[in-house]
Amino acid sequence: ADRLNVSVTLVKHICRENGVSRWPFRKLQSRMKRERIARKDPPPAASCHAAAAEAMTAAAGMDAELAAADVQQSQLLEHYL
Repeated sequence: ADRLNVSVTLVKHICRENGVSRWPFRKLQSRMKRERIARKDPPPAASCHAAAAEAMTAAAGMDAELAAADVQQSQLLEHYL
């Protein structure tokens, strides 16, 4: 919303009109928090590789979700603006 110079409320309203019923803010914040915690308190050396692989998988999933949301947001905004 900031990049487009419109309110968050307007973006949410447009998204809801087009089938995006939930705003993923809390879900993304939760994942980011888990990743921060994982970086601060590294697991024991034996499971370090598994934790790194899990973090990379989670980050890739979040990147994919954010990319899909950006594409959908761009399409919606092109339609309405």
